[in-house]
Order: sequence, then C-alpha cells, then structure tokens
Amino acid sequence: MQNTSDPAAWTRAAGALLEEMRRRAPLVHCLTNHVVTNFTANVLLAAGAAPAMIHDPEESAIFAGVASALLVNVGTIEREQAEAMRRAVAAANAAGRPWVLDPVAVGALLLSCGIPAEQYESTASPLTWLLLPATVCLAVPLHERFHILRQNAVALLAGIISGVLTSLVSVFGLSLLLGFNHRLYVTVLPKSITTAIGMGVSEELGGYVTI
Repeated sequence: MQNTSDPAAWTRAAGALLEEMRRRAPLVHCLTNHVVTNFTANVLLAAGAAPAMIHDPEESAIFAGVASALLVNVGTIEREQAEAMRRAVAAANAAGRPWVLDPVAVGALLLSCGIPAEQYESTASPLTWLLLPATVCLAVPLHERFHILRQNAVALLAGIISGVLTSLVSVFGLSLLLGFNHRLYVTVLPKSITTAIGMGVSEELGGYVTI
C-alpha cells in the first residue's frame, strides 16, 4: 500500500494515472459553453484524450452512449443545446458512462430560465448537505501535512489575509455596481471561503445557500 502522507507518492500516482489515460485515449463528449469550447478541447488533447464537441440533440444522444465520458457545461445554454444535454445525460446513464456537470454561472441561468431562487434552493439542498462531509475528508491530508503548513505559516497567513480582503472589496464593489439587494449581497459575500463553511456563513446572514 502506498504511503498517502508522502507527497512524492501522490506525484507518482498522478503520473501513472496520466500515462494510463494517454494509453487508453478516452473519447470525451463535450457539451460545453461557447466561450471555452476551444480551450476545453485543447486541454483534453494535451492530457491525451480525444474530445468531441457535438451539440445536435439527436447526435448527442447517440454519441454519449458510445463515448468514454460526458461533460455538460451550462455556461451559455440555449434551447437546442439544453435538449441535447438532457438526451446525452439520459443516454450516458443508460450506457453506464460517467458524466460531469459543470454548473457555470448558475445564478444567471436561474434568471434566464425564470426559475425562482427559492425553488432552486429547496431542490438542491440534499446535494449541498453533502459538501460538509466532503470538506471534512479534505481536512485529513492537511492534518497529515501539518508540519509543512507550520513551516510556511507566514506565507500562508499573508496569502489568506490578502485573498480575503481582495474578495470582500471586489464583492462589495460589484454588488454596488449591479444593484444587488441585501440577500444577494450576503449570498456572494463568502465566496472566497471553503464552500461548506461559506454556505453556513451565507445562511446565517440570510443568503441563498445553494447559490
């Protein structure tokens, strides 16, 4: 068994996984937004995968069933693309293919589709609950490497403080610029915090937790 507290072991494992992926050259069906289509394809090619950008609803349903994996990115969703996504996900599930949902700009998506934030929050709450145990799991490797954190305490604190201050100032400025009400403001305010903790802060302040 590998020593999971050894950074070199993680590096070797990541390298082995990358080599295995390049050997298999998986076919990845990407239903992604127009802004990052080319970038997504280039990253997959660099990693050794074979990207396919098919947005036609009928073709997407067929292709998702034979591809190695499916990516669904809802950043710039359109009616035809939304139908392609629904069909592709159904086909991937039926064929037992893994798929990933990238909920880019979910706030804008709710606005464009006319979905009330309260409705989205109530239906997504079971998923957001799972973020808390996931965050606890991420704390385990940090605990195992606490000596490294202690050695770099000054740099870490400087980075955290500067990041938090930058986030607070930028969120406040954007909220004023966009005319956010109090509830929307406190929803985006804790965005720089670890998700599970930020959700708790947002909830205490009266924001939309799932956004």
